[in-house]
Amino acid sequence: MNRLSKYEQELMFWLAILREPVQLSKLKDYILRPQARESLSSTIQSLQRRMTIESSAEGFSLQPVLMEYLVERLISEVFEEIRTEKLNLLHTHPLITARAKDYRAYA
Repeated sequence: MNRLSKYEQELMFWLAILREPVQLSKLKDYILRPQARESLSSTIQSLQRRMTIESSAEGFSLQPVLMEYLVERLISEVFEEIRTEKLNLLHTHPLITARAKDYRAYA
């Protein structure tokens, strides 16, 4: 992780938070910083060259062991941010994402 660029790290954390394969267009919706959003395609290509992310018909994802490592690291870093009151990740990444069903289909 320490060798990755800040955009690569940001994307890796997002993939760990989302936990399931996600399409490029949906990733763009999650990434808040304009610079990171603009470089998303090149960031994905870079991570694919390093074999850290997987690509399938469903989208981009992480290997399970890497996902668990990143979740643990995210929790550790967020804990430290809260302890020191110097927020960084909490400004760009949620700890969970809401997944509500679309109940309009049942109305």
